[in-house]
Amino acid sequence: MKQQKFTITGMSCAGCAANVEKTVLALDGIKSAAVNLMLGKLSAEYDSQKLSAEKIAESVQKLGFGVTVDEEEKQATIREEQSEETGILLKRLKQSAVFSILLMLVSMLPESILPISTIANGFIQLLLLIPILFINRAYLTKGFKSLIKGSPDMNSLIMLGSAASLFYGLSVLLKNIFGDPALPKQTAYFFDSAGMILVIVTLGKYIEGRSKASATSAIEKLIKLAPDTAIIEIDGEEKEIAASALKPGDIIIVKAGSAVPIDGIVYEGNASMDQSAITGESIPVFKQKGDQIFSATTNVNGYIKVQAVNVGKDTALAKIIDLVENASYTKAPIGRLADKISGIFVPIVLLLALITFTTWLLKSVPFDIALMRAVAVLLVSCPCAMGLATPVATMYGTSKAAFSGILIKSAQDLESLAHAETVILDKTGTITEGKPAVTDIIVADNTYNQDSFLALAASLEKLSGHPLASAVLNEAEKRSLKLEEAEDLKLWAGQGISGKIIGSEIIAGNKSYMDNSSVELGEYAQTAEKLAKEGKTPLFFAKENKLCGIIAVADPIKENSIKAVEMMKEMGLETIMLTGDSKITAEAIGKQVKTDKIIAEILPEGKEAEVRKHMKSGKTTVVIGDGINDAPALTAADVGIAVGAGSDIAIDSADIVLVKSDLGDAVTAIKIGKAVIKTIKQNLAWAFSYNFIMLPVAAGVFSSFGIELNPMLASALMAMSSITVVFNSARLKNSH
Repeated sequence: MKQQKFTITGMSCAGCAANVEKTVLALDGIKSAAVNLMLGKLSAEYDSQKLSAEKIAESVQKLGFGVTVDEEEKQATIREEQSEETGILLKRLKQSAVFSILLMLVSMLPESILPISTIANGFIQLLLLIPILFINRAYLTKGFKSLIKGSPDMNSLIMLGSAASLFYGLSVLLKNIFGDPALPKQTAYFFDSAGMILVIVTLGKYIEGRSKASATSAIEKLIKLAPDTAIIEIDGEEKEIAASALKPGDIIIVKAGSAVPIDGIVYEGNASMDQSAITGESIPVFKQKGDQIFSATTNVNGYIKVQAVNVGKDTALAKIIDLVENASYTKAPIGRLADKISGIFVPIVLLLALITFTTWLLKSVPFDIALMRAVAVLLVSCPCAMGLATPVATMYGTSKAAFSGILIKSAQDLESLAHAETVILDKTGTITEGKPAVTDIIVADNTYNQDSFLALAASLEKLSGHPLASAVLNEAEKRSLKLEEAEDLKLWAGQGISGKIIGSEIIAGNKSYMDNSSVELGEYAQTAEKLAKEGKTPLFFAKENKLCGIIAVADPIKENSIKAVEMMKEMGLETIMLTGDSKITAEAIGKQVKTDKIIAEILPEGKEAEVRKHMKSGKTTVVIGDGINDAPALTAADVGIAVGAGSDIAIDSADIVLVKSDLGDAVTAIKIGKAVIKTIKQNLAWAFSYNFIMLPVAAGVFSSFGIELNPMLASALMAMSSITVVFNSARLKNSH
């Protein structure tokens, strides 16, 4: 299967997007297709043996839309595409407005000022209308194509409204020319209505386009963060080349004030780097040889050479852009009702217009009034407002999150965050720094001193990979201790490690592992308990089932963890700390961060079971973790949040990634989720109530009270309905 994105121009409403999806999904070889109305994009997954990108593009072009196949190595220039489309709308608006103003003057000026016959007046109006129809023919052709394909959309409503006014005007003109000369001539042609409908719709689409552009500007800003060029050294001379020409292994020069176009490792020099574009953290970070550098970070002060590791679409920035863009293709469950209604809305409106026209004719209302009421029904309805209610708010929310260092993969995750009731937090690396250090070395066997005991422990833990093992190794390295080679290493999940060193069986782990291995702890069991009460993790080491000693390791609590948990509780969330540590150690940490519950001594495979057990109570559950053993729990949760400094597996398994590894960002993510869903609800409430109220008004239900809608006002209200949804969503930019 191949994944391909396409840029589509000319989509103006949710109906357009639905038609594109429906057409593409009908092709043989298509697995999935999703249209992003905000970005004007189609993402399709298809069998390249049965189908090609060109055939997919061709099927969309037949609907009347412009299509280009996106290049894989090229980031989308969203703003340029939107600016081009908005520019076309503005040009059409200006040209149409000139003829429309003249048309309105000719239709409204009395005969005393414009001394021409009624028939001549009609001909002039028709001649002025023709260029307006030609300039805005896109609405008419797309609307007609959608109608005959059996998938009418907003363009179809505009086309029918304009066509009805046009054909009515033509019938009046013909009647005036060929009718009984003795009868008075009709002066109401409604050619001005046909023209103004198109002008007002174009004005609305232009304003809407400008407004939507601000929602997608976040992605464009992200794209522009990485420079297009890089400086390399060739034969001792500096040379500027295109960043797209860089390959892994290339070495680039990054001077003060310059941004980095690739992910890499500092090869030479040192510098203070502003990483705010990636992490959201404004304080510069000192980087020296061997340190990792991300694309879009800026050298504040210093001079470094960086060896490229990831380039182009493989950089951290490119992946962030993909996450934000891909999230906007997804739909929150709350928006599915709107999608279902949008799918049948236009046919219902067409039926209502027909009923309106027929009913008023049967009530002996003049033909022109019955027709104009039917046209008003066609034009006042707004499927676009319903179609935009979810994607605009989602785009603003995910973009705002991205600039805060929070990467949200799906709109569904936003809704789950909004309904969150319980937050389950892993301890190591999530609540704590994930950088444990040795605090105590207690020797139990007189044949060892501190250094020789530490050397034995480090020799066994050398290949463990566990964070606590890293603390032991770091301490041994500080003391420049010589380590032995360990053989027959075995990892015992949730308990410890075993192996042979110089022929002797060495085991290391928690108290449970020692008990299971029949190691006598004696008075050292109480020593370990005391250490645990201080929030330290005691690691037991035994040789041939005889205790050698204890190494205590402590992992400091992150500076903002206590505040983050406090904020979660203020939001009414239940907080639970889940850890494999002993109950005593876990309680010591739990008391400091004040979580509501503490679940300790949980094996890695038990974390997922614990999460599922909690979810059975019906509570929407968020899990936050960073390690490999957190991945199953992250996947099982309603929302899995991975802290960015964690393992790749945890990040891949998560729904949301916190780039800064800041637990406070989890609180921000929940707040954004609540704000987005609240905005979507407001948008949907507006869209539904607007149509519920305005359709009866347009149909003339309240005409006996003098309340009427002419087609021009109806089209203006339709445009304003969509714009209101976009402006309401834009408030998310300033939400906290």
